[in-house]
Amino acid sequence: MKGFIQKIKGICCLLALLYMTACQQEHKPAELLSVEKMVVILKEFHVTEGSVSQMRLSSDQRTELRNQAYDKLLEKYEIGRETFYSSYEYYLTQPIIMDTIYTRIINRLNNQLPEEQSKRGRQ
Repeated sequence: MKGFIQKIKGICCLLALLYMTACQQEHKPAELLSVEKMVVILKEFHVTEGSVSQMRLSSDQRTELRNQAYDKLLEKYEIGRETFYSSYEYYLTQPIIMDTIYTRIINRLNNQLPEEQSKRGRQ
């Protein structure tokens, strides 16, 4: 799990650097998701990604399973694909906000880690 968290930090830093140098400022989408909603959804997306990536499936099967899981998550939160992706693209142009989003995700994953370890110890 720690390697996964480090990978998220690396991705976040890379995205922040890329978009700090971007010349174009994106306009806010009409249906911009809140920072908190993005934290909740992206955390679940990354946990799903970690689970799917460890399955012994072909690349195509993993992609299909991942897409189905993402669609279910968006449905769970009653968010359209377009709304999510336009919000995500907007936040990518806002490196400070995106850094805040991923810091919160990492903190929640770190807080979740002791719970998971405790559950495994009881089994």
